[in-house]
Amino acid sequence: YYHLLRCFSDADASLTGRIKKEEFDALIDVAAVAPRKFGFAPLASEQYVSVEERREARANLFKTINTEGTGEISFQEFLDWAMEHIRGKVSHGVQSWAVAKLLASPAPADERACCAGGICKWIFG
Repeated sequence: YYHLLRCFSDADASLTGRIKKEEFDALIDVAAVAPRKFGFAPLASEQYVSVEERREARANLFKTINTEGTGEISFQEFLDWAMEHIRGKVSHGVQSWAVAKLLASPAPADERACCAGGICKWIFG
């Protein structure tokens, strides 16, 4: 809760207690720092092919989070979305994004690109 509140407050450049769509991209970036640091989320550059694609995707996300229809997101709206998003990510156990991507690869385990740490060998024997 505190982490999400801090992210929300840091992104609230207008100091209104609400996030406008112009501030939303920064909110997602600041909220994603910790998950990215520990490998639980991809970098934006790995997720989107361009800045324009990222902005469009986040504009669409903003619309879905803005359940009150005010054109601004309250902390409660953000918190509700973030908790559901996190719940969906960990519902099948916590797994780093890189490992999840590797496991979803269509290539056989022995042909998958492996990290330098040898995690493929550890996972797949």
